[in-house]
Amino acid sequence: MKKQYCMKIHETSSGNLVAACDCSLLGKTFSEKRDKIELVLYVKETFYSQSEVYFSDIIEELKKATMANLVGEKLIAGLLNNHIISLKDVKRIAGIPHIQLFVL
Repeated sequence: MKKQYCMKIHETSSGNLVAACDCSLLGKTFSEKRDKIELVLYVKETFYSQSEVYFSDIIEELKKATMANLVGEKLIAGLLNNHIISLKDVKRIAGIPHIQLFVL
C-alpha cells in the first residue's frame, strides 16, 4: 500500500495541530468567489508536509491532537468512512474538501 498522504505535526501552546492532505494537492492553491468574497485554500508544503504517511498514521496522530486541518478527497473520504468526521462539517473551496477540527 502506497503512502498517499502528507502530514506535519505543529506543536502549539494549546496542544498538537495535525495538518494533513492528499499528497497530490501539495503546493497547490484553490480559490473561488462567494458573494463578493474570495475564498482561498493554500495547500502549502511548509504547513502540510513533514513526511509522507499512511492513513493509519493520521488516525493515530488525531487521537493525540487538540486541533487538525485536513484537506483532500481521499483523506476526507477515509475520515467519513471511518466515522471520524461528519459530512455536515466538511467545507469545500473550488471543489476541494477540507475540515478544521478543535477539541474543546
